[in-house]
Amino acid sequence: MPIELTGTEVVFKAFRRLRTELKPTILNELGQVAFDEAYRGADKHTRTGQMLRSLKHTKGDTTHQIFHNLQVAHYAKFVHWGTRARTVKPSKKKALRWAAGGKFFFSKGHRISGIKADPWLVRAATEAERRLPAIITKIDKSWP
Repeated sequence: MPIELTGTEVVFKAFRRLRTELKPTILNELGQVAFDEAYRGADKHTRTGQMLRSLKHTKGDTTHQIFHNLQVAHYAKFVHWGTRARTVKPSKKKALRWAAGGKFFFSKGHRISGIKADPWLVRAATEAERRLPAIITKIDKSWP
């Protein structure tokens, strides 16, 4: 299920007031700010580097997309949006089995606390929106 974060009405109003020739430059700068913030957020959850390798930034003429390639890090959506607490039970065998410390452990079921959400892509979009006036002022000196 793809989740798309789009800009708020404030961003769209600001873009409508810009000179046409400046829009691609400002959009590129805004997209880079959002990607950098998303990269910093995803970097907190990296042990193997998969989370960072899955973060992608594609640029079109009028769009920028920042997303995780779930083929690379299938768990990115669970870390980003979190999971609820639940009970895990064996589905095909009598018990769950896992190894720890050179020993095997068994359980007929146990409670998993879930994963606390860390929505770094949402924070990246919010940060890009917050920095939009500074980006516009840096590129367009006549901006009010």
